[in-house]
Amino acid sequence: MLGFLEFINKLTGEIIVVGRTASYGSGLYDAFLVKYNSLPGSFTLSADSFNLMWSASTDAKNYSIYMHKRPIIEINDNILLPANNNITAQTYTVPALDDGIYYFIIIAYNKFGNTNSNCIEISIQFPNMEESNNRFLYILMIIISNFLIRY
Repeated sequence: MLGFLEFINKLTGEIIVVGRTASYGSGLYDAFLVKYNSLPGSFTLSADSFNLMWSASTDAKNYSIYMHKRPIIEINDNILLPANNNITAQTYTVPALDDGIYYFIIIAYNKFGNTNSNCIEISIQFPNMEESNNRFLYILMIIISNFLIRY
């Protein structure tokens, strides 16, 4: 008789399958034990202004945020880590950065491994202060002129 039993360890999330199989028609049986460990599930990263947000990754214990000036294809020594590891929240406020294009990726971790999010691009461009000041002065002059003409 062929059969198996499946156990799920509620504390660790491990799935253990125990059973036996026929040994290639010899009349003998082989016992087996298979232990499945669950990697963090897939999840999606998005951004709103200077905030990163991501959906929950099933079985993830914590997250790390990686940033680079080019699209992130793999994690290596050239990738910057603007936040510390072991983040448990699903949001992160991006620190003050200079003008430029930045790429972010989140990695979900548990004791069995990790799963990457999608890579997103955030473009930061501050207005030219000289142009902004000139516009402000021009608008202020119009307001003062209108005030003086009326009174």
